Amino acid sequence: MRRSWTTAALALVYATGAIGLAGCEGEEGRPLSSAERREVSQRYADTVRAITPLVDSLCVERHDDLVAALADSLYAERVADLERQTKRLGR
Repeated sequence: MRRSWTTAALALVYATGAIGLAGCEGEEGRPLSSAERREVSQRYADTVRAITPLVDSLCVERHDDLVAALADSLYAERVADLERQTKRLGR
């Protein structure tokens, strides 16, 4: 599954780079035409369609680890909150 992680990361880097480079044409402040808006929307939809299965597979693969990490984080946050409340009450 290491390959799917690498593929997803590369796809995200590529999409981010493409969006960043598209903004470097120096046409600041000019509104997009309807054809340009359709093209941007289509590229976005294509990118999301391509990346979604990869991201979903990563979530499925790492589900147990992610849930454990989030539970630990919530627990630690609650303990810290209780400690702050205890200090504030002077106990």
